[in-house]
Amino acid sequence: LGLTFLVAFVGASPGNSVASSATKVWTTSDTVKVLETAGPQVLLPANLYGARNEYVSFQVIVNAVGGPLTGVTPTMSRITGVHGSISTTNVHMYREAYQHVVNVSDQAGRTGYWPDGLVPIGRDSIVGQVRNGAPFSVAANNNNGIWVDIHVPMHQPAGTYSGHIAIASQGQATVSVPFAVNVWNFAIPSQSTLATAFGFDTWGAYQGTFGSQWNTQKIENLTNRYSEAALQMRISMYGIDVAPVGYTYNSNTRKVSALDWSLWNSTEAPANDGALDPTHRHFTAAA
Repeated sequence: LGLTFLVAFVGASPGNSVASSATKVWTTSDTVKVLETAGPQVLLPANLYGARNEYVSFQVIVNAVGGPLTGVTPTMSRITGVHGSISTTNVHMYREAYQHVVNVSDQAGRTGYWPDGLVPIGRDSIVGQVRNGAPFSVAANNNNGIWVDIHVPMHQPAGTYSGHIAIASQGQATVSVPFAVNVWNFAIPSQSTLATAFGFDTWGAYQGTFGSQWNTQKIENLTNRYSEAALQMRISMYGIDVAPVGYTYNSNTRKVSALDWSLWNSTEAPANDGALDPTHRHFTAAA
C-alpha cells in the first residue's frame, strides 16, 4: 500500500552508499522491487518531490554484508526546512515481508524471495496501534527493505525539507540515511477523480488474519480497515462485500422477498459514501 502520484526520485552517484562493519544501506524508489538476495547498490541520498496533500515514498534497503543482523530498528528524525517542519506524525515506516516465488509467471519473472507485504513499524496509519514491524533480523548477505511513506500536509509551505533515518542494530554502528522532500507550490485533492478497481478477497484476508472461524464483526472491521488504507492512497477496490444480499425465496410463488442488505452494506456503504475517512473521500468504482 504505497501508491503515489507526481513523485520523482533521484539517486546519488555511485560511491555514496553508507555502511558499518556488517551493515550496508542504500535507498531506492517506490517503483523498484529489491529481491532478498540482490547485491548491494549505491543510491544515496534520496530526493523526493511531491505536492501538498500527497504521499511520497521511498525504500531503505538494509544489507547484512558482513554477517547476520539482529535488532534492526529504524528511527525517523525531524524533517525540517527554512519554512518550518513536516511533523513525524505524517511519516509511516514498514518492514517489507518477502514472498517465496517458486514458479515464474512469464519470461520477465524471476524465482526467489520478493518483497510483498508491509508490516507497520511503530504506530499504524489506520488505528494508531503499535505494531511489530521492528526490531527485525536480516540473514547474512541478505536484504530487508524498509518502506517509508511521507504525507505532505495540505497547507505545508513550498520548499525543501531534510531529514534522516537512523538504522540501528545489535552490536553495530548506527547508519544515518539522509533524504530530502521537495514540496511543490500546489495541492492535490483528497478525493481521487480517477476511476480505479483493485480486486480484494475479504474471506482470504480474514483467514490470513484470524483463521477460518467466522466472526461477523471481525471480518467487517478488517475489510473496512483495508478500504481505509486504499482510500489513503487514492485507489478503489472491488470485492469488498463480506456476504451477498440475503433474501427469502418462495418456491410456490417463485418470488423473492424480504431482502436483507445489512451484511453487504456493512462494508460496501462506508467505502462508497465517504463514512470511513475524515475527508469524506470515497471509492470511484464499485462492484
